Amino acid sequence: MSMTQRFDLICIGTGTAASTVASRCRAAGWTVAIIDKRPFGGTCALRGCDPKKVLVGVADVVDWARRMKGRGVDETGFRIEWAELMRFKRTFTDPVPQSKEDSFRKEDIATFHGPARFTGPNSVEVGGRLLEARYIVIATGAKPASLGIAGEDLITISDQFLELDTLPPRIIFIGGGYISMEFAHAPQLRARRSPSFIVDCVRSKGLIPISWRWLWRACAKRESIFKSIFVRRPLNVPAMRCG
Repeated sequence: MSMTQRFDLICIGTGTAASTVASRCRAAGWTVAIIDKRPFGGTCALRGCDPKKVLVGVADVVDWARRMKGRGVDETGFRIEWAELMRFKRTFTDPVPQSKEDSFRKEDIATFHGPARFTGPNSVEVGGRLLEARYIVIATGAKPASLGIAGEDLITISDQFLELDTLPPRIIFIGGGYISMEFAHAPQLRARRSPSFIVDCVRSKGLIPISWRWLWRACAKRESIFKSIFVRRPLNVPAMRCG
C-alpha cells in the first residue's frame, strides 16, 4: 500500500449530492478527494433523472400528437422507435463520466476510481491507496429494496431498463410509485399494443396519495397516455418466473 494521502474532505460518490459538497468545500479552500466505483456522474445523470427525462419527453411528444387527432394533426405513424431513442439517450449520458472527471480536476479535486473501504474512522482504502480526511461524506445513493421472493434474480431494475435495446411485448413494473408510472408511459407509446402493467405491491408505500385518485381514474378510463397502462393494487407478489 502506498503512502497515506491526507485531505480535509473525502466524498464517496460522484452524483449531485457528493459533487455539490466537494465543489463548495474546495471553493472554501479545503483539500478534497472524491471516489466512485462506477463511472463518474452518479444516478441522476447516468441512470436516473436525466435519461428518464429523455424517454418521458419523447413519449410526451407522441402522446400530444395522438391527442390532437381530428384537431389538425395527422397522428398516423406517430410511435416511439425504441432502439433509436436509446441511441439518442446515450448522446446525453455517454459523455458524462469524462466530463465530470475533467470538471473535478479543473477544481483541483483529487479523483479516485474503485470501491472505497473504511480502514478507520477517518480513513478509507481505494485501489491500494490509503486516504485520510477530517471529514468523510457518504453519498452513494440507494438501491432497490429486496423483495425476498423466489425468482427475484430475474427482475430487471431501473438501471437495466434504461439500457434496454429492445422491449418485450409486455412489461410488469413492481411498485406503485411515480417512477413506475413514468417508466410505463414510454413503452406503451412504442406501438398501439404494447401494454404496461403496474403492480402496486403490498411491500411498497404505494402510489403518491395526492395523485392516486387521478391516476386511477385515467387508467380505468383508458385515457390517452393511459390506454395501455393497467394497475393492479394492492397485490402480493409471491414469486417471479420466466415465460
